[in-house]
Amino acid sequence: TTHYLWNNTMSPNAVHTSPPSTEHASKTFFPKSKLLFSHSETLATLISEYPPNFSHHAKKYLFSTLLNSLSKYASTVEHCVHIRKYSSETLDTQLAWKGGQSLCPVEILQGPFDYQPDKGHKTKLWYLNFADANLFFAYAGSLFAQDEMQVCEMPVLASVRELLKHLTLENQLASPTTMHARHYATPYLIKNVPRHLHIDTAPSKSCPQGIYGNAFAATPLNELHKRCKVIHPPQNTNIIAMASLGYGKSYYTADQYSHLFLTALAAFSGARQETDDHTECIIHTGLWGCGAFGMSKSVSVLVQWMAASLAGVDKLKLHCVTKENNVQVRQILQEFSKKAHPIQQSYMSVSDFFAELDKKKAYKWGMSNGT
Repeated sequence: TTHYLWNNTMSPNAVHTSPPSTEHASKTFFPKSKLLFSHSETLATLISEYPPNFSHHAKKYLFSTLLNSLSKYASTVEHCVHIRKYSSETLDTQLAWKGGQSLCPVEILQGPFDYQPDKGHKTKLWYLNFADANLFFAYAGSLFAQDEMQVCEMPVLASVRELLKHLTLENQLASPTTMHARHYATPYLIKNVPRHLHIDTAPSKSCPQGIYGNAFAATPLNELHKRCKVIHPPQNTNIIAMASLGYGKSYYTADQYSHLFLTALAAFSGARQETDDHTECIIHTGLWGCGAFGMSKSVSVLVQWMAASLAGVDKLKLHCVTKENNVQVRQILQEFSKKAHPIQQSYMSVSDFFAELDKKKAYKWGMSNGT
């Protein structure tokens, strides 16, 4: 088994504005997740042959507001969506950081994703979908957490699910699942996804609770109309759909740490592989799994930061919707940065580090927020 040394050289509060670190990445070996399935389809085919099938009246309304714009765009622009499914099966935790390899730079951002387009050919931006093990399974109904909101803003993601269901009839590898029988992760990466709609979910005078999560189902259509803006031309972006573990009890175990880490490593390694050489790979994420699934914020940040570093990601951008979460994430990064030094000194593998966390009962599961 190959071993790498963790060399901690960055401050968790730093915002790096230096040139892309692709020269460093090209000289360093990074573990690669396995590509299981690949398919590309035109936007016109996705919309016409595999249309979204929304069932909730508010989501039908949202789709109707942008259908003309979406159809016109699909018919006039040559646009291809690329679907990739990666696996964590060939990865393991018997590795550590290589000499000279630093922790991935982290930038903390206040507010939700803005899905800014790629900044030219030197940067490729990826945005997380906080997925279920069953990819986009709740897109049609009343649920409106991060996953479902993303599909409403990018309805081609619903078409991707419908396409995958069809392809699965002849190829089981195409199944719309982000986990294989809970044995290993199979995250989806979807490139060149057009975002046609912006939805403002924040609290307001007319809607003090906002419309995120369970509040969406009871939102009047006139309120929903005020909060929506059709984006023309659409923003093209890249999506990473990966599912965390959920609804755990008591303290995290070494196996749980390992599963979460390998899930993120498979997804982030896929993103690095899907990003051209000499192009900066930047991943926008947040408190993955910390809503309905009840993940610990500390564990969510920890495993993503470790995975991004080992996958060769050039920068991790952590979005915090609330100021309270912003403060907590900064504290988490500072705490974890201190843990890096003894790992560097002892050549500790990732698996040994997780075993030590398990032994110390370092982190406890949180509670589901019910969204």
